[in-house]
Amino acid sequence: MQRRRMKAHILILVFVTLQGIARSFEDERTLIVQFKSDISASEVQDFAKRYGLDMMNKVYGNYYSFLDKNQDSDSLTLLASDTKVKWVDYETEEMYTLLSTDVNTWETIKDPMWRTQKWYLSEQPFNAKSGWEHCYTGRGVTIGLLDNGVLDHPDLSVDRALSKNFWGNVPVQSRSHGTQVAGVASAKSNNLCGIGVAPQASIADLRVFGQKSTLKTTHLMEALSYKPKDIHIYSNSWTISNSGISVGGPKKPVLDILEEGTKLGRDGKGSVYLWGTGNGGPTGDSCAYDGYSNSVFTLGITAVDRNKHMLKSGENCSATFAAAPSQNTGGTEIVTTFGTDKCTKSFSRCSAAVPMASGAIALVMEENPNLTWRDIKHLLARSGSKDGLLPNNFEENAAGYKVSPTFGFGELDIGRLINMAHPDNWWSVGGWKEMKHCVVEPNIKWW
Repeated sequence: MQRRRMKAHILILVFVTLQGIARSFEDERTLIVQFKSDISASEVQDFAKRYGLDMMNKVYGNYYSFLDKNQDSDSLTLLASDTKVKWVDYETEEMYTLLSTDVNTWETIKDPMWRTQKWYLSEQPFNAKSGWEHCYTGRGVTIGLLDNGVLDHPDLSVDRALSKNFWGNVPVQSRSHGTQVAGVASAKSNNLCGIGVAPQASIADLRVFGQKSTLKTTHLMEALSYKPKDIHIYSNSWTISNSGISVGGPKKPVLDILEEGTKLGRDGKGSVYLWGTGNGGPTGDSCAYDGYSNSVFTLGITAVDRNKHMLKSGENCSATFAAAPSQNTGGTEIVTTFGTDKCTKSFSRCSAAVPMASGAIALVMEENPNLTWRDIKHLLARSGSKDGLLPNNFEENAAGYKVSPTFGFGELDIGRLINMAHPDNWWSVGGWKEMKHCVVEPNIKWW
């Protein structure tokens, strides 16, 4: 009898734990409200007073956050019935996973590590050097890193005027994942550590993660829409915690901001959003279940190793757009910044691949600043290298492009990108206005 009770308690505990993960975490009843049209500050205050809410701040556009003091289960229904309200829901904190945390902290490299980097920075097909030889180093381009913070490091150019810590004064950890991501994208060429793909690009440190592995909706909304005229690329080396058996991803406000960013960012040319496709391959996860990397407004980036193989951690799905160099856990061939004055060779998996791709796009944007976000997608699709990639599972799609669920349109080839994107060679496909879409059913768009 006692053993049966023990089993029952264990089952209840497991159920409650899984249920808690599925529901995410409500942040002390913080409400996010989208109003139907522009609304004045006094109208917002009147709205808050009418429903017993505390106004917190304007998040983006017509989205505002409020603290619900009522703790009433009927609050959502009541607010949704207001004629000025378009959408309302409670803020959540979703679980996230950084796409590489396996860095050897004891490894301090004092000498330049160019020889270690040559396989991906000066050899085909990625070959960032082919961009540098045309004097393209990312100059004038800013890469926004949504991560857990970027520490000041002598090998990095962090533009603090374009940066924001959405967690306030919470200190950045010495093992900062964001610092390692930054070095891959744009470590300086200054005889210290190694060289980033776009060594003269600037970094905007957009800290959306604090000390715990959760992400607030309002922080993500603000970061993805932060200074869109000045930040050209928004790079995300993280993904949702997902088992591959349920779809997860951005809520409506975040999708609205991604859509708006591709319309209005970079003075109408469109912000470029990159996301890692994940490291859940060994556990059966699929990036098809990840609403961030499979969005039409983002580029899903996967990783390929030195031998042109899919990484052991790689995920397969049709949302994969392109591949960039990285290494399996335990490798010592990707050089980047670590801490405030150190370097490491062991950064790996999708976390390294995403800033590789961000740096490549920064080189192309310097060459041709007039490229739209759709131009970037077309260029990557047309220039991707398929040579020697394993598994070789490319098939021709309806548009005549060879595409793979493992590598997307292939490994990034900066030499081809630079050649194709030159203003004398490239005829723009346009931005949002030129996109063709049709409405099949009410409120459902098929792009």
